[in-house]
Amino acid sequence: MIYEKAEKPAELNLAYYADIDMGINNLVALTSNKPGFVPVVVNERPVKSTNQWYNKRRAALQKQLTAKGPPSAWSVLRTSRTAVSSIICIPPVA
Repeated sequence: MIYEKAEKPAELNLAYYADIDMGINNLVALTSNKPGFVPVVVNERPVKSTNQWYNKRRAALQKQLTAKGPPSAWSVLRTSRTAVSSIICIPPVA
């Protein structure tokens, strides 16, 4: 089912601001002057480590390719990377 819904304009308060810092030692640091906002720091090491593991595993699987096509391990590998990506994502701040 498809339906159309009128867009609701966002409430904008110019007194509040947010700062996103893409750093060298941290993937990202996020802070705001809004009361109750909890600053977020995302360490880049687990992200890099997971990506390195994925790339090594993918290379190993590519070496095993046969004329029949990719092995079933491809789907397992893809699923595991998707799961890690969803964990790494920062949930929206209320």
